Amino acid sequence: MLWLNSNFSRAFEFKSENPGREEKLAQLVNFRRLIGFEMFSFLPFKFQPVVKGGLTDLSRLSFSDFRRLAEVDFSGFDEAKRPGLEKMAFSVVVNRFFSSDFPQQFKSNSSTTKDFVFFAREEGWTLVKKARVDSPREDILFALSGSMETLQAKTAQLSTEKWGEFQGVLAGMEPKRTGFSNIAKGVAELKKIDFNSYSKEPYLKEYAYYHVLDKCGFPPFITREEVSMVYPQLKVAKPRGRISKK
Repeated sequence: MLWLNSNFSRAFEFKSENPGREEKLAQLVNFRRLIGFEMFSFLPFKFQPVVKGGLTDLSRLSFSDFRRLAEVDFSGFDEAKRPGLEKMAFSVVVNRFFSSDFPQQFKSNSSTTKDFVFFAREEGWTLVKKARVDSPREDILFALSGSMETLQAKTAQLSTEKWGEFQGVLAGMEPKRTGFSNIAKGVAELKKIDFNSYSKEPYLKEYAYYHVLDKCGFPPFITREEVSMVYPQLKVAKPRGRISKK
């Protein structure tokens, strides 16, 4: 079952009880792009960077040039929030380069609610995200960013029958540590992949670039980690570890 209701920055409503694989993939991609668009409406600051070119152009920038593109006046914020705010600004800039290569269009319908409700259930995978329209902006942003992180991998997985093999190839390209210089290396390595041999759909390639940018420490969308750095009360749930027998 797939169900998304949203009317934050764009009216949208979709519900399907038993979608087939093609419909499921198409709608999840649509949801992902809608959510990716909406999240930038809930930033705690105003920022519209002027960016020219795509990810190849980003990979040619020096970090000082990149940082100048991400300059925002955060003087009105508590100093403790600055690291998270700067990371958000970095993500906005990277998103502009990313969107040049992977346009984020989506289909919009008429919604009957102003809340954000996203529910998906499919073969052991269940995702539930929701936020009321009168929720604090940071709660909405946290819900949207959590949905985006999950949907990136799920749409890629649904678009190929060689998911395990592709994950292995991608893992070999992940940088050992974060750093802006790794973007150039990652983009160069990704250009060597024959994506058509894994899937005829374009979503696998989009996910690969998203994944490597994220591993470099410069994701093209706002992440829950970034939101929790600015708003510590919003904590990212960690995987459960070993449970004591006591």
